[in-house]
Amino acid sequence: MTISSIDQLHQLSLSALIPNSLSEGQLTNLPATMNKLALVSLNQVIQLLTNKQALTPLGDAQTATQIKTALNTAPRHEWLVDRWLVALTEHGLLQLQDHKYALTKVTPCTDIKAELQANYQALGFPSTMADAHIRVLASLSELISDQLDINQVLYQQSSPLVALAAYQTNYFTAYLNTALAQYLTTQIKPGPMVKILELGGGTGLLTDSIFQQISGRPVQYQFTDVSALFTKPMQTKLRTQIGARCRTLDIDRAFDEQAVPPASIDFIVAGNVLHNAQHIGHTLKHIRAALKLGGQLLFTESIADNPAMLTAMQFLLSPASDQVMLGHADCRANSSQVFIDGSTWQKQLEQAGLQLMWRLPQPNSPLSAAGQALFIATAI
Repeated sequence: MTISSIDQLHQLSLSALIPNSLSEGQLTNLPATMNKLALVSLNQVIQLLTNKQALTPLGDAQTATQIKTALNTAPRHEWLVDRWLVALTEHGLLQLQDHKYALTKVTPCTDIKAELQANYQALGFPSTMADAHIRVLASLSELISDQLDINQVLYQQSSPLVALAAYQTNYFTAYLNTALAQYLTTQIKPGPMVKILELGGGTGLLTDSIFQQISGRPVQYQFTDVSALFTKPMQTKLRTQIGARCRTLDIDRAFDEQAVPPASIDFIVAGNVLHNAQHIGHTLKHIRAALKLGGQLLFTESIADNPAMLTAMQFLLSPASDQVMLGHADCRANSSQVFIDGSTWQKQLEQAGLQLMWRLPQPNSPLSAAGQALFIATAI
């Protein structure tokens, strides 16, 4: 089968979710549910700000620096407070004027546990994700001041692999992974062996989607991640897949220094990992160097902050005390942003010698509510 349009790819991917796990009504309600989840999370930040008297209903407006000081913010988490303030302002919970923030309203506490559980379930997450977020929200003060490490909270009752898999299991990711796998399958034609390199494979959810489609086809598939924590379990999981192998690979280093020869790969795939590059531009050039002319990069990425995740998983993106922030020298320099938008991704791809062909979902789709996208680019 040949996929001739982005609409066709969208419909194929959507059909895998409806009616198997997602109804038409749930699909339509995804943006409203995402907004509810965001407001529950952000209202907990407001409670933290008022409890610490960083901001009070009748108090003076405060600068970002004053707010960080009142929260006793650890230097490595300062970027996260900046993102909180942006999200709170965008959702109308704070007002920004003359570089100072003031409260616009304080929402009384509700049944946070019930709301999180209901909203996460409606978005296709497992119940463990709501449980983990509840624990994080209860510990925001200790986390932002580095009195408590996020790993202690997230992995309290499960392994890192289980916790990360829960974060990645939802309707949005399932749709994008299915779209990527569907497209990739149509590009594998009878003939010479096709070489596929997966970057930052993590818990293997994208890998699973791909092998559900390409199993039995003539491919050499390299599953890679920077950590053996992920490659070792996947080596066992993929042992019956002909042509599959697992090994470590660092996206911040030239690939030819890591046994990936130049112009040797037909397809490079990556699921929500490229934002972890220290320098996005350099990593894209490493990718372009490894691709054959006409080869393709297929990757999913967050292209906007998810307010709920700003109070949960994004703590994991803060650098260690002796390290620098992601993107400190690339297109994210001098900002608090970890994720870049779609137009910036297109520019970065072009500068690396990659031409953007398709991007899903389209802006008017309910599936765009999570701020995640699939990019398909060709090496030119």
